[in-house]
Amino acid sequence: MRILFVVRGPQETSTAFDVAERMTRRGHDVVFMFAQEGAQHASEEETVALLSYVEGVNCLGSECPNRVGGVTALDYAGWVGLLEDCDRIVSWG
Repeated sequence: MRILFVVRGPQETSTAFDVAERMTRRGHDVVFMFAQEGAQHASEEETVALLSYVEGVNCLGSECPNRVGGVTALDYAGWVGLLEDCDRIVSWG
């Protein structure tokens, strides 16, 4: 099962990332999408490195102009495609 984590706000704790890691250990493929204020995480090398266990880290290109390596910038069509490709979506504020 492919699960998309949509992070829309700054994360003060590692809870979302810990939950995602547990899901990968259970055999799920996890993908991250940083959006809105959560897009700041796409420019944090430490956060992106922490997510090395996920299938992909994404953001909307218009929301993360300073993204680090390993983060894929998507346009609206790419975002819709990602939604369609995932079996479940976890929205994290």
